[in-house]
Amino acid sequence: RAGGWAERPTPSSTGSSPSAVTSAWICAPPLARRAVEEHLDCLAQRRLLVYLLDRSPDGVDIVGGDRDGAVAQKVQHTCPAGVTGQSPTLLLQMMSAANLNRRTADFDTYNIGNFANFADGLTGANAITAHGFPANFFRPNPQFGQIFFQDSGGDSYYHGLFIAARHRFEQGLDFGFSYTFSKSIDDMSVDPTGAATGGGLSTTNSRTPADIHNWRLDRALSDFNNTHVLLANLLYELPIGKGKRLASSAPGWANQIIGGWSYTGIFAYQSGEPYSITSGSLTANGAHVSYAQVRGRLDKGHVQFINGVEGPVMYNAGQRITNPSDPNFNCVNVTGTQTYFCIPLPGQQGNGRNIVQGPNFWNLDSGLLKDFGLTERFKLQFRAEFFNVLNHVNWENPRNATSGSPSIRSSIFARTCCVTASLPSSATVIAIGEPNRVLQLGLKLNF
Repeated sequence: RAGGWAERPTPSSTGSSPSAVTSAWICAPPLARRAVEEHLDCLAQRRLLVYLLDRSPDGVDIVGGDRDGAVAQKVQHTCPAGVTGQSPTLLLQMMSAANLNRRTADFDTYNIGNFANFADGLTGANAITAHGFPANFFRPNPQFGQIFFQDSGGDSYYHGLFIAARHRFEQGLDFGFSYTFSKSIDDMSVDPTGAATGGGLSTTNSRTPADIHNWRLDRALSDFNNTHVLLANLLYELPIGKGKRLASSAPGWANQIIGGWSYTGIFAYQSGEPYSITSGSLTANGAHVSYAQVRGRLDKGHVQFINGVEGPVMYNAGQRITNPSDPNFNCVNVTGTQTYFCIPLPGQQGNGRNIVQGPNFWNLDSGLLKDFGLTERFKLQFRAEFFNVLNHVNWENPRNATSGSPSIRSSIFARTCCVTASLPSSATVIAIGEPNRVLQLGLKLNF
């Protein structure tokens, strides 16, 4: 099936029964329309024997071929101890050694989709068509430059428990409380048709499916899922002044100062939205970056500050392990834990979408109101409204951070810097909202 892949044991050098699995062979259209016994063993530095092709352009099986000295030498130097390199004969027929050597980083990071896109994109004398290969060789439908596919096969599910309590205005007090416990699941959280002409697709956004043939790979918590949402509101008239419990007999001029005061407040809390940790590599196809593979117990992460790192991070993670001899090669370790986030092997998609949760959000808006009785018909109200009165910082999800990334290949992996989440309530002041404390003063005439 187009888009499928398989892992097979590596055959022994004598062609007898398969030996122990030391690497994976991938039969993965859209990366391969054909299969050729051509080892990329050393460009991939022991990690994989990638089965990209099946037959040469003239239909003759390629098992070996002339070795290119420059590539063989480079390959030999990049292989771990004890591994003998083989030059990629078939690929050397497709492009020059210079072009191929420039793509060793793709093999190092299992970025075979990026390599396929590069090969198909070569032009002029470097084009693969100039070397006897058909155009768009790595595409499953090479006769088309682009196919726009619109499908109604996505689905979503929402389950929730809603609890609300209300104390209606009595003796100067009005109080409301609500709590929602919910779960939203889908295989795409953004309508790609409404997003932009052509879907606004890219290799990293959530509008692009991991595999167009298998929607279930993207089935997970929705991007906007908030497990817990709590809202509370309060309006309280201070019991001071004419007709109140305190100072009810105060003279008129004094009542204009001490009477008619009210306090209002709105508190909101919601748990963080989920996000995907990505590999940064096109390990399964040329259209979507795969998700990271988790080794060990999953650390869900939390907001923390690290010396020498700008802004907060969700994980205190080390650098990606680039030593091929390390069993956790191409992984980053969460410091102090057994959690590793790794680039999955070619043909694999990783652990899936939205497996961890971003920072929680909470905010308190407050207001102080003062009523003045001008005449029996006219009343004036002074309002001092504070949005985010405590000036609390709500950090963004790493996928939305201005300096941060959910990709383990990024130098700013897991950072949530440097813009905080805006408050919907402050949109009355500025349309896009403000993240910091905002004070608004106003006068209101009632008649």
